[in-house]
Amino acid sequence: MKNRNTVFNALPIVAAHYGDKFGVKVVVGGSDARTNGDVILLPNIAENYPQKKVIWGYLAHEAGHVRMSDFELLPEVIKSGIPFRKSILNAIEDYRIERGMIELYPGVTHDLNQMVVYLKDCGLFQAANKDSHPSQILQSKILYWLRSKLLNQPVDDLEQSAEMAMSEVFNEGVNTRLAVLLRKASTLETTRDCLNLTDSILKMLEEEEGKEREQNHNDSENSSGDDVDPSNDSAQNQSSSDSTDPSNDDSERENSSADSDDNSDGTSSKGDDSDQSEAESNSSDGTLPPDTSKGDGIGSDQAIRQALEASDDDLPQDAIEALKEEFLNEADLHGDGDYCTIPTAPDLPGNESAGASMLQQVGSTTSKLRAQLMGLVQSSKQNRDRSGYTGRRLNSSQLHRVLKGDTKIFRKRDHRIQPNTAVHILTDLSGSMDGYEEVVARESSMAIAMALESIPGVNPAVTYFGGYSDDPVRAVVRHGQSVYQQAKKFPHGTWGCTPLAEAIWYAAFELSKTLEERHLLMVVTDGQPDDSLATEKVLKLCENAGIETIGIGIGHEVEDYFDRSVVIHSVDELRQTLFRLMRDKLIVQAA
Repeated sequence: MKNRNTVFNALPIVAAHYGDKFGVKVVVGGSDARTNGDVILLPNIAENYPQKKVIWGYLAHEAGHVRMSDFELLPEVIKSGIPFRKSILNAIEDYRIERGMIELYPGVTHDLNQMVVYLKDCGLFQAANKDSHPSQILQSKILYWLRSKLLNQPVDDLEQSAEMAMSEVFNEGVNTRLAVLLRKASTLETTRDCLNLTDSILKMLEEEEGKEREQNHNDSENSSGDDVDPSNDSAQNQSSSDSTDPSNDDSERENSSADSDDNSDGTSSKGDDSDQSEAESNSSDGTLPPDTSKGDGIGSDQAIRQALEASDDDLPQDAIEALKEEFLNEADLHGDGDYCTIPTAPDLPGNESAGASMLQQVGSTTSKLRAQLMGLVQSSKQNRDRSGYTGRRLNSSQLHRVLKGDTKIFRKRDHRIQPNTAVHILTDLSGSMDGYEEVVARESSMAIAMALESIPGVNPAVTYFGGYSDDPVRAVVRHGQSVYQQAKKFPHGTWGCTPLAEAIWYAAFELSKTLEERHLLMVVTDGQPDDSLATEKVLKLCENAGIETIGIGIGHEVEDYFDRSVVIHSVDELRQTLFRLMRDKLIVQAA
């Protein structure tokens, strides 16, 4: 089975690829998982984390916030002191930025769907029902409708449950007007647009609450006017003569006064008392009359008010925030602290005259290396003929075999495989290299790179490393650039410590972007890295990925870190040592 625990599959490199693709910076490590508007922070999640696909969906989601969200609006929303407003805005904004990412990068649809499926499976996306808090019902309706209907994400069942709960708890006006407002979400372009839609929804709820209260008040007045005392026989036998018989005026006023007294505290008269008793009786066994109550026995106006006044405890947990907490817990329990953010390599400033001087200095060494390696490559390209039992062309020199009954007389041509290799040369220019070591290291790197560049099918790059772990590398020659044209960047002094592990992560990331089938990493160094354990771990991941490594020690052995290594004390020694090492690396013969 193919080893999946490789440097190319490792979290830092995959996260860096996503960052490059989305145009954002991803920082791996630390004790937080969030987006601050500039970068995405991701903790060191272990390679064996079973939900790694969820991480890629999370990165796509957070990249959408970095690229498209207005983070200055959040304090304004928080300052309003309405948790429900912030919750609804989050649901709408999450939909908008995911839609935007899908439009820019259609391939992220799968990653986002994987994240949504996981949020469902682990209960962070939950179905709503009529017994849920009204704020949860409304938020669920908005969240799942946008994701189901507009993003085509697999939450149809959750959207349907929210729809049913909405119809049971809220009146027709709320349901109809909310549906109209949500359809406007397809035109949202900014975070401010999302906030405006959020406020339109809140305004609609306020209006519907007012209508519901007014309707309830009118119903109450109408109900009070119709109440009659059944013990009064004359009231039951009143007819049109009431309007002409003045003797009935006093009786009517008395009845009206009695009705007013019965309803002065807002409670119903005898008929309503009977309905209330029936509701209380039904509620004792867990049922409620559908025509007199909503949800937990509250009216639609009360449900709206509860939603608008919901506290943070009433609202559903933010699924993305909960996912971040899971990542942090996973990193705390199983994370690998030796993983790091893939560093960026600024270009070195050029020195034309010093670069030209170096070219002249290493010229003879480079030409000797080139002559040997080119001869080796040319030999590998030669096509040799052999005899076979089948074919279209006869090998005239083998026809005599027929007399002996041997039919191996057809001409076959062997095709040797040409070099198809990306080579990344990491050169140590830490403080310990100061002196002759730095001269040998720089000149060796230039000689190797120029010799390799002359071989068709070989794609070299050179990177210096030194400084510290947060800024460890400098680009001299990037893959695809001309070594000769970048010669002016080779002259550079030593600086800082020996962050070899961070430099190898960078080189592996650069190799992962090349099109060549084979990858070779050469490290020119005087020995001890800052973090030996981290260096050994990343080299092992490189080995698992098929990256071949070579160590070139400048005056010191480096065999503790590299299976194949040599020691040189001058650039002139490269011709013998490098030729011996490169022979097996660059030439692959057909089986």
